[in-house]
Amino acid sequence: MGEPQAFRVRVRHNVVRSLGPVPMNASVRIPETKLEVSTQLARNHQERGCIDGDYYFDNADRAKYFAILCQDFVKKLVDKTAEELERVRNQPGETWRNPFSPHKDDE
Repeated sequence: MGEPQAFRVRVRHNVVRSLGPVPMNASVRIPETKLEVSTQLARNHQERGCIDGDYYFDNADRAKYFAILCQDFVKKLVDKTAEELERVRNQPGETWRNPFSPHKDDE
């Protein structure tokens, strides 16, 4: 039987870049619950303004499901941002800040 493996979803620039098996080693931590991986995704977005990261799962089906959720998260974020921009388009003022994204880096 082969080496134990995990399934990694790699997200870069808020886009799922790859999904596939990787060797299981000490640095790979597979979340035990959906809440744990959702918390990791939310924490990445809150701290860095993106969902970039490597997310690990114990099987391909869970990894695929999570990859779809990642892109759905980004799609909803983009849709909300577009709605907000449309709302403020004809309002006075020259500046706008996205209420759905952290602003630590552009103060």
